[in-house]
Amino acid sequence: MPIKSDLPEISIFPLLVIYKRVPAIKEKEAAAIGMQLSIVKDKRILIALVITLHYIGGYSSLTFYILRIDL
Repeated sequence: MPIKSDLPEISIFPLLVIYKRVPAIKEKEAAAIGMQLSIVKDKRILIALVITLHYIGGYSSLTFYILRIDL
């Protein structure tokens, strides 16, 4: 027998208040791909991106292989 909860009624009210109070975001013109990639010319940003990608890739690979061994 399912238990009735008051949670849906309690959680909808703040959602409606936030929806009414937060202003809509106006769309801006999109930046060109060349402008977005020009940031990579800075050596510090390039090094940070490479380190981040290696961290994510290494973590994902390690997790995958540990999970496969554990099964």
